[in-house]
Amino acid sequence: MRLESLNSILKLKGWKKDQIETEISSIQRVINDHEERLRIMENELALHLYEFRDRNKSDVLRPDLLRSFHAYMEGMNERMGR
Repeated sequence: MRLESLNSILKLKGWKKDQIETEISSIQRVINDHEERLRIMENELALHLYEFRDRNKSDVLRPDLLRSFHAYMEGMNERMGR
């Protein structure tokens, strides 16, 4: 094989490596964004569960509170599905 051919192959290999590293960085950013979104949603859910439990300690279990909590949980399920 000629030296020029070997140099061309090495350049292509380097470009491919750079391309793969760029793709990995992009995928890692997406993963980080999803993890942050999940953390926010988990914190929000924990807060709402705490509030719901706290209300149920002081109030009689009211149907409107149950409907509200159910609607909230459906909304969270939809958000998590996105």
